[in-house]
Amino acid sequence: MAAGIKKIHGFLPEEQDIRPFFNRTEIKEVVRVEMNAKRFDLHDDAISMIEFLPSFASGPGSTDFNPLQMTFTLYQSPHPKAPSLVLLECTGIKRVSGSGTFYDVSLNYGNFIPGEITGTPIVSPLQQPPVWSSSSNIVQKQTMTRPNGKFIIHENGLAITSPISYEEAHTVHTWSFNVNYASTNYYSDIASYVGFVGRRNDTLFGVRASYWKFTAASSQEMRESYGTGKSRVRFHYLKCQVSFEYNPSDWLDDAKLYSRSTYQRVNGKLIPTNKRT
Repeated sequence: MAAGIKKIHGFLPEEQDIRPFFNRTEIKEVVRVEMNAKRFDLHDDAISMIEFLPSFASGPGSTDFNPLQMTFTLYQSPHPKAPSLVLLECTGIKRVSGSGTFYDVSLNYGNFIPGEITGTPIVSPLQQPPVWSSSSNIVQKQTMTRPNGKFIIHENGLAITSPISYEEAHTVHTWSFNVNYASTNYYSDIASYVGFVGRRNDTLFGVRASYWKFTAASSQEMRESYGTGKSRVRFHYLKCQVSFEYNPSDWLDDAKLYSRSTYQRVNGKLIPTNKRT
């Protein structure tokens, strides 16, 4: 039995707190410890009790003394009920109200271990490749011409005076990526281009650039840090998302407006009726 401690009773179930993250799960626990001395002195900090707690190297001791077989070595001691989680922090010790021998120790377990402890290299968020996603939607459009560009005409040979409605599928392609916070101006470098359409003579994503419109952009400031002390590694970056919409009719052609005047056929050509011949 560890000196100074009578029994490690186990976790308080009502104090459990489970928090999922994108790369780890953390569980906050409170363990109740009973000391031998009637008035155990904590000396204003947790060092005194930590010295008495069983370590990963010394072992947990007997099951009578330590029913859950817990140890208290940071980054090595597993959670007694979830071995994939290890002890990351001991965040505080508090004497149980009305008791001179019982103390509650707050612990934080998780399945993420700093790279310098495990030897696993830390990958910068800026080195992560862009992530692509896509969606499609039906767009209601109007036209006065056929796909070949010729005006739609009535059976009497005159051009229509009002556009005809039709449906067309547009595809939205979205990319998520990270950029350095300090060297990126989100508004001038990214957001200011929202609404732009590619030029007809350029190529974008393997096709004529005027098929694409930059339709949306968003950004979120992110901070990550790993390790402790001088070995601590910090990352400060922007998590950005941009969307481009593909218009199979070409955005520049969609912007064209045609006269709604009544046309007449003259020498095989359609011309407005109000034009002199």
